Amino acid sequence: MKNTNALKKLTTVTIVTFGILIFAFFANVFFKNVARANKLIVVIDSGQMRYTELGDSVFGLQYEILRAFADSNEMKLQILKNNDLKQSIDMLLDSKCDLVAIPIPKTTQYIDQVEFTLPLLSMRQVLVQIPDSLGHVKKIQYELANDTITVPVNSPQIQRIRNLSDEIADTIFIVEIPNVTTDDLVAQVAQGRYKYTICGAQLAQKLKKDFPVIDISMPIDFEQPYSWAVNKKNYKLLQKLNGFLEKFFKSDAYKVIYEKYE
Repeated sequence: MKNTNALKKLTTVTIVTFGILIFAFFANVFFKNVARANKLIVVIDSGQMRYTELGDSVFGLQYEILRAFADSNEMKLQILKNNDLKQSIDMLLDSKCDLVAIPIPKTTQYIDQVEFTLPLLSMRQVLVQIPDSLGHVKKIQYELANDTITVPVNSPQIQRIRNLSDEIADTIFIVEIPNVTTDDLVAQVAQGRYKYTICGAQLAQKLKKDFPVIDISMPIDFEQPYSWAVNKKNYKLLQKLNGFLEKFFKSDAYKVIYEKYE
């Protein structure tokens, strides 16, 4: 009899404990979702066209688009800075953020892992270089054979360089530098620290005003669309973003923002 009562008591305790654990799990999920319901956690990389802090001011074309989206949906915008695209995508896949606001070409290896928004911009990449002692610069892509291009670690442009290497049927070496932005590398090419880097044409034109010595005349690829990345499970956010972007790009508000970064 004592054994039966002990067994019943143990069974009751087990059931109650299990119930508490189940409740705690779903409560945690519920409150976590509620806490994030009005918050947009975004990973973005640094740079004049992306996200820059200067004193109390924050600016950048990508940031201003994000700000407009968050405001239009009454969402609190939380920014996480990361210049490593792979790490940023991993954070997205691990649900540590809602959006990777780094312009990414759909030709990257991440196309099967994430959902891409409507294109934010269409651009081509150019080679950033300085003339040699005789004033010569690379003018044709096959002249890059057996040369080295320096890029930020896990840059979305690495795949393009590899494709270009295949196209010219010769090796183009790639050096990846951690904890730098494209802006940083352009400055370092201008200073002679690195021989070449790659940069979007719009940003290159902007940076040439700061570093007149650089040459940005040689395109590396054709113009292609660039988008932000959303977790495949977050279809609701994707719909919201695409609906917003479609209207926003036709608005006067966007025109004003865009003209600031031309």
